[in-house]
Amino acid sequence: MIAEMIENVHRHAAAPVDGFAVAQVYPQRLKMGITMVDAGVGVRRSFEMGEPSIPIASIQNDEDFLRAAIRLHATSKSSAHAGYGLYLLSELISRNGGTFLLASGHATLIGYRRAGKLFVESFQNREWQGTIVSIIIDLTKELPLNQIYKEMPLPEGWTNEDFLFER
Repeated sequence: MIAEMIENVHRHAAAPVDGFAVAQVYPQRLKMGITMVDAGVGVRRSFEMGEPSIPIASIQNDEDFLRAAIRLHATSKSSAHAGYGLYLLSELISRNGGTFLLASGHATLIGYRRAGKLFVESFQNREWQGTIVSIIIDLTKELPLNQIYKEMPLPEGWTNEDFLFER
């Protein structure tokens, strides 16, 4: 999960300097927060400058680009990436009972799960050129990675024998 957050900075940010990471454990609440921030091109520009795996001509604003970025198989670098990263991160954290935040441009998404359903709220804010990805993990609950992988379709051309994790 942390590796995915770091990889996104290197693959998508096109930032002149690396991003910043901050982690904090809240022992009384049994929660942990991790935030990655970069001052790169942002989600929208990454899609516009890249080779997106999804059509972007009808995407009009920063919020819609963020919502697209957390969809399964959505990536700005389709030739070298499967588009699993932010989808997996948002699913993993919400199923854990935690919260995820994705901010870029003039928009912020905050996702969480209540009563088994994923909710994603959006907020407009002052522009942030880069991208902020922040998560809060409930340390009393597991991170159900294998469960999510079992529910996801395999990447195009893959078989179960190619898969790295138990399905």
